[in-house]
Amino acid sequence: MTSEQDIAKKIVSLLDEGATHVDRAASDRLYASRRQAVATAQAKLAPVATSSVGNFLMEHLHGPQTWKLPLLLLGLVLAALLLTQQMANRGPVVEDALLLGSDLPPEAYLDKGFDAWIERSSQP
Repeated sequence: MTSEQDIAKKIVSLLDEGATHVDRAASDRLYASRRQAVATAQAKLAPVATSSVGNFLMEHLHGPQTWKLPLLLLGLVLAALLLTQQMANRGPVVEDALLLGSDLPPEAYLDKGFDAWIERSSQP
């Protein structure tokens, strides 16, 4: 184990040991504080999330500029089409398959004399 993992284990064990020595009254106060904090956070976040989504949809579907949402969706569709087209046109993969499937071994194409042989054999 690394020293960071050893330190983390020591910290966890110290926290666990400290948690066992907390008296019941302090534990109850911590629990009540936690519940109050969670309730406050939920109360603050819930209306914001629902009203934001609702306002966004109402503004863009029924507002004076109803063309923004369809234009955004059209842009996303075009971007997705371009991405899938690029993924479908894998040129190097096809070239590699042709190279590996040819009669010559791949090492022949790397040989410096191969180009000279092609030039000599192609001349009439």
